[in-house]
Amino acid sequence: MQESARRTTSLLTIKGKSRSALHELKGQSLRELKGIALDAKLLQLLQPLLKERISLTNPNRRITVSADMYVEDDETFGSNETVRRQKTNSAILSVLGLAQSVMDFEVRMGGEIRVEFTVTASLFDNAGNAIVDGEVKLYEGTSESTGDLDGVRQFQLYIPAGATLNHFVRVNNDDEGGDYATIRLNVTNVTA
Repeated sequence: MQESARRTTSLLTIKGKSRSALHELKGQSLRELKGIALDAKLLQLLQPLLKERISLTNPNRRITVSADMYVEDDETFGSNETVRRQKTNSAILSVLGLAQSVMDFEVRMGGEIRVEFTVTASLFDNAGNAIVDGEVKLYEGTSESTGDLDGVRQFQLYIPAGATLNHFVRVNNDDEGGDYATIRLNVTNVTA
């Protein structure tokens, strides 16, 4: 864990000054597996550092998200209704800690379901590594414009510079059951 904390501290060197807020972690460390959600406590502690919005000395980064969404409307009578949609969007990141929208993706179906998927990304460090945040909301009610929110899933990914990662997320109708949406993501972080 100490080695991980040292590596993480070195990532936080901004304008030649070491930004070691990691002493507050008291033994917790960043999970180093590529594409795994980061430790929430670590990200909470890093947020003030990331808000400094210091320009990168390295080239800008292009974050591209490709999403394949499948939605199933569970029907009491007859066959379930399904729909599949794809979307790809990119954003150029050039300022540390400044979250930028990468994707807003909405699918409506069956006259009663709406799924909203949003993705933002921000640069984590001067090496071009990035943090990608996503949220999926499933609404089900008497129309596709309903405000009846029945399921929410959030995720956060660490995307190293030059990497391509795949991630899967599923949101269920947690109130009435049956309905669900799945999203298969492909995320890249390349020089812009």
